[in-house]
Amino acid sequence: MVAHCTRLLQKSRLLLTQRCSPKAQQILACSTTTVGSAFRRSFATASPPHKKEEALDMAYSPVNGFQMNQYVIACTATRQAAIIDCGASTAKELDAFLKWIKDRDYNLTAVWQTHAHLDHIAGLGLLFRDHNDDNVSEEDVPIYLHEKERKIYNGFEDRCREFGFQVEGSTNLPKDTRLTYLNDDSQQLSLGQLTFDIIQTPGHSPGHIGFWYDNHFFGGDFIMQGSIGRTDFPTSNHADMEDSLERFVKNTPEVTIIFPGHGPPTSLKEEKSNNPFLQNLQ
Repeated sequence: MVAHCTRLLQKSRLLLTQRCSPKAQQILACSTTTVGSAFRRSFATASPPHKKEEALDMAYSPVNGFQMNQYVIACTATRQAAIIDCGASTAKELDAFLKWIKDRDYNLTAVWQTHAHLDHIAGLGLLFRDHNDDNVSEEDVPIYLHEKERKIYNGFEDRCREFGFQVEGSTNLPKDTRLTYLNDDSQQLSLGQLTFDIIQTPGHSPGHIGFWYDNHFFGGDFIMQGSIGRTDFPTSNHADMEDSLERFVKNTPEVTIIFPGHGPPTSLKEEKSNNPFLQNLQ
């Protein structure tokens, strides 16, 4: 299945331009077609062409002062959409994603979090204030997070003060009791007809996870172009990171495109060749 990806800008515009290295631009290939004032880029995968309608649609943009990549994905067959790592710290940033969803007649049905560091969860309060009331209802958008991230999640306001990080409106997040928690045994999440494998990748944080579908991996702060997530934080564990990297490298197809929490998309093949943190794992 071929996934289409567009990069969102803060002014609710869609633009083709990607800040990618020449090698990364070879990974992100193929065709572009105009969609209104927007552009769409087709990402190459190792999957054979499918005659049926493409199943995965997606877009992304760096948000907040940490330039964290926030993603939105959608199942074109069921019109269901999910945000991956809701870090938008202003209504303007968040609205670009919501406009993308609305313009394509999708419905936001979930938020998937790779982990709970402040730059990855900053937009949850904004999202819930705009789209949920205080009562649990059918209109609620569930937030999925690993249970080992709960303590980090609840320390959000303290970390904002520590880093001088500001969120438009307030730093209030949805209560932790409103979240849906995954665990070490969680294996899959579904978005409409699409089934994503949950990849356990602790190290950068204790309950860090990624989401893999058809050679597309939304990896948070795990593997980035030429680097990996930091392991010098109080809740990080370098040994866990090494174990996670070794499992991922040995069990994941090289053609997998990595959509990281920071920086441009890359591929596992490129990172196995050029990323110094992966050289001793093959």
